Amino acid sequence: MIVGVASDARMEDRTRPAEPQIYLSFWQAGARSKHMVIRTKGDPAAVVASVQRELRDVNPAVAIEHVKTLDEIRGDSVASRRREIAIRSAIGAQQSNIRGLVFAEGLRLVAFGVAGGVVGALALAHVLDSLLFGVEASDPLTLVAVAAVFAVVALLACWLPSRRAVRVDPAEALRAD
Repeated sequence: MIVGVASDARMEDRTRPAEPQIYLSFWQAGARSKHMVIRTKGDPAAVVASVQRELRDVNPAVAIEHVKTLDEIRGDSVASRRREIAIRSAIGAQQSNIRGLVFAEGLRLVAFGVAGGVVGALALAHVLDSLLFGVEASDPLTLVAVAAVFAVVALLACWLPSRRAVRVDPAEALRAD
């Protein structure tokens, strides 16, 4: 039974690339299932109690443990990254190395994003030509200017986290564990 189609996802390590995932119905997955994902527009804490109640009605042996919201999962990922940076710093990494590491990861994403945007714009140029007046959709000057603006903004967005990364106090971050 196909319930839906989802994009690739990062399940355990937010620093690794997204991978294809298979989501099975809770009842089909049996003992192999260890995660249940629920989307709600309301308060997640309020939904947990009702989901637990419904699950107990169907199978009293089923329990929900380690409930986390998406924001908490994202926060854990950032905390994990802070620990990694603290360890690198504690074993002697220079600030320039840490800044370079964080900046390089962001720069790689920027490069792929800008390249993908230019390729996408060129691929859709014939569609956009009918909507534009006085400008060609594949105008090289426009493409370069837009790509440059996006690249500068994205690089600024990479620069701020790299500055924060070098300010991580190794002792404080490792003690938090």
